[in-house]
Amino acid sequence: MIIMTGVLFSRIRKNSLLWCMALAAVQLSCTDKLKTDDDETPAKTILVYMAADNNLSNYVEPNLKAMKQSLYAENCSHCNILALIDRPNKQSVLLNIHDGVEETVREFGSNLKSSDSETLKMAIDCMLDMFPNREYGLLLWSHGSGWVPTSMLGQLAYNLGYRSGKMMLKAAKTLQVSPLTRSFSIEDASQYPYYSGMEIKDMANAIPDHCFDFIMCDACYMGCVEVAYELKDKTRYFISSSTEIMANGFPYYSITAKLAKGQLIGVCRDFYSYYNAMDGFNRLAAVSLVRTEGLDSLAACFGKIVSTIPDNLDRTDFSDVQELDRFEDMKGNDRTVSFDLKSVVRKLASDNLQIAEFNSQLERCVLFSASTPELFVGCPEKITVTEFSGLSVYIPFDEFDSNGLNNMYSDLKWSKATNYK
Repeated sequence: MIIMTGVLFSRIRKNSLLWCMALAAVQLSCTDKLKTDDDETPAKTILVYMAADNNLSNYVEPNLKAMKQSLYAENCSHCNILALIDRPNKQSVLLNIHDGVEETVREFGSNLKSSDSETLKMAIDCMLDMFPNREYGLLLWSHGSGWVPTSMLGQLAYNLGYRSGKMMLKAAKTLQVSPLTRSFSIEDASQYPYYSGMEIKDMANAIPDHCFDFIMCDACYMGCVEVAYELKDKTRYFISSSTEIMANGFPYYSITAKLAKGQLIGVCRDFYSYYNAMDGFNRLAAVSLVRTEGLDSLAACFGKIVSTIPDNLDRTDFSDVQELDRFEDMKGNDRTVSFDLKSVVRKLASDNLQIAEFNSQLERCVLFSASTPELFVGCPEKITVTEFSGLSVYIPFDEFDSNGLNNMYSDLKWSKATNYK
């Protein structure tokens, strides 16, 4: 089980927000970046958004240290890390890491709310003002639940510690739990059991269009086509996992320099190899690299398939479709919301030509994908992976009509573009 604790936070302090709004007034937009064709190693800034006001706070320092060492060891002087760090009962800070040196750029006090999309927007505005005319990457580091709203997690993932919209601390003291994983930005601390999270649409709205060369999610369940499609106009490449990620996160000692050099397939390979070499529950990894410019064509192919399927999806036998999460409700009923995209298309498509067209476009989008042969080894919810395309997708079963999940889904850009609801 994933056990997390919760809190309700005050809004970001006005003086912090006003400070960065003033900076933003003179900033260059992302589309104004200057870059010549012969720049082999353009100046790069990677914004690391560490929403760690939760039970992942102990992993902040080891991950930051590994990032710093990786850049310094590989002599990545063209790249710096700008890290916004929010942790329980500590000053939230903005750090600049360059050439092995860590400098505090700004302190925000202890009331910063990193689960608020306005805070993400503020961090991006600060990055653009402080380091203009660069190539940018964004690393989203926290817990996450894909496109699923935080308000629904108590009904869908009760077995993972969510209780009617709350996460109970006492469960961690009374149950034998699996190793901690990273479940974007779910915030918690002193006032548990309340928590808050950043919804995907709000997150996407906080990011300027065409801003980032890559966005990487070191958070669980973000590797769904719904999230990728929300971010398709924000970044050229998207690195994520369709399932859970161990609390240690990505192996930053090896991948940070690769992020700096644009070696994104290498980043994915390192992540997979690192966890695939482990045993038991720790042998847990699913990762993909998506080129976002092909997602509109992918949506068009999927929309053609959707137009041929019956209105009632419950009439289709999905028993052999690849599941990728272990969600259950309080009665122990399966509430899976993450299924392998290619596996779902195989069931929905009415003929082989549709399947071939979709798979061809999927291969153009997903540049790398890999999964360990099993997930959650040692848990009752263990999953054997026989098919992994690199992206997951939701199936809007009728059972989700009553709690409003399907209505929430229909508001996503993927659902609107494909008429899949």
